[in-house]
Amino acid sequence: MYNTRYALFKKGIFKGVCALMLLVWLVSACQGAGVQPTPQTITPTTAVLRPMLTSLPVITPTATLVPLPPVDTKTLNGVVVKFWHPWGGEEEQVLRAIVEDFNTHNIWGIHVEASAVGGSSALFDLLIENINSGSLPHVVAAPTNQLADQRIKTVLVDLNPYVADVQWGLSSQEVAGYAGVIWQQDISEGKRLGVPAQRDVQALFYNRSWARELGFNTPPETPLAFKAQVCAAARQLATDQDAANDGTGGWIVSTDPLVMLSWMLAFGEVYFPAAEEEDFTFDTPDTRQAYAFLKSMYDDGCAWISRLPQPYQYFANRQALVYSGTLADIAPQSRASTASGSQDEWEVITYPLQGTQRKPIALTSGLSYAMLKTDPAEQLASWLFVRWMLLPRHIAGLIEVDGTLPVNHAALEYLEDYRQKYPQWDRAMMLPPLARAAPATASWRVVRGIVQDSARQIYQPTLKADQAEMIPLQLDQMIKEVLQHQTVGQKTTQQSP
Repeated sequence: MYNTRYALFKKGIFKGVCALMLLVWLVSACQGAGVQPTPQTITPTTAVLRPMLTSLPVITPTATLVPLPPVDTKTLNGVVVKFWHPWGGEEEQVLRAIVEDFNTHNIWGIHVEASAVGGSSALFDLLIENINSGSLPHVVAAPTNQLADQRIKTVLVDLNPYVADVQWGLSSQEVAGYAGVIWQQDISEGKRLGVPAQRDVQALFYNRSWARELGFNTPPETPLAFKAQVCAAARQLATDQDAANDGTGGWIVSTDPLVMLSWMLAFGEVYFPAAEEEDFTFDTPDTRQAYAFLKSMYDDGCAWISRLPQPYQYFANRQALVYSGTLADIAPQSRASTASGSQDEWEVITYPLQGTQRKPIALTSGLSYAMLKTDPAEQLASWLFVRWMLLPRHIAGLIEVDGTLPVNHAALEYLEDYRQKYPQWDRAMMLPPLARAAPATASWRVVRGIVQDSARQIYQPTLKADQAEMIPLQLDQMIKEVLQHQTVGQKTTQQSP
């Protein structure tokens, strides 16, 4: 029954599907400055970093003293820390340079072995596969919702004692450099499963120059205003002399789960469970209105499904007035616009909101550093490496190649050249803190796929407008059934000899 219903749901027989994209823009880490180490220049193109400090910065003791198991630092000499991460390409090159500098200059004689495992999903599968065998790394960089998986939580170190330790922990000033929504995202049942490594946020990319030519002098602030603008762009292309661009111009359809949540939030509140035993609840009047809105945009020709996997060229060539993206899309969009010779002024904006009393919200998600249980010496060595990765210049080094959000405000000091090169990114940093954390429970790993599958159905020609409003109820029912089925399956597997 379960397999049949889920298959029908994916094919579109459960009529309705997902949800609007509410932009999530966040400039979450604008609260305070962290401890500043000696300035350093980072050159991401060659992945060469200047020699780092031979020790960590002096740390002001925190108010709460949490004792760690005593470790003679002499025993750290020769300790090998295995670090698994999902990064590739230029990110891996920069990371490799940071790790090499740690291995060369740390005063304890610790050696880190960094291994790229082919993405976050591959990392999760590898951790689950190796939990029973014990062939696990010491440190990982993984999404918060993966760290919250009960199987993985059992082998993770609670980082609260390390963060608060007088000698090795983070100062209150350093912690203040993290926006609260980012710093709290790794807390589960009072334990700190990780510390922020990388965060990105949802946004809308908006062609201001084209919008002005269409008669709109300001970005849309409400869903109706948004629809008016994208419909005007679509009509212009439908009536020009170029038949090849007919059917384009408006918002490019996205079924990404976080885009769907963003659109839902555009119309009202959406509850994200704080604990695994709590349910996702999408069937609300606001969410039903969001589904209907997306369906109407598509049916009216104001939203269209693109052929290319990336929207950059469409946007640069005025085949899309707006598309949904993240901070990481700013640099490639800038390059695409330059390559196409576009002179248009574009920017990143928040999603429009239904209602005049509401404030914009930006969903944030990403990776965190976590440590796995071993002996006290290896755990301390692992923490010293994590501390190294948390230095603002290292945060900045990765941002230079991935364009994501500075998880700590202090990293902005090392990004002056980047901010000048990408003014849209720099302006995003000036936005007020509007962040909201994406779902962090382990169940989101399953739920996001169901949300995305349902989203695809809304753009099926056979789905009628009034049926779109029925989708949230069916979505809630399907999520509950799938999660129950998964729980039974996990228990059966754990009980097998």
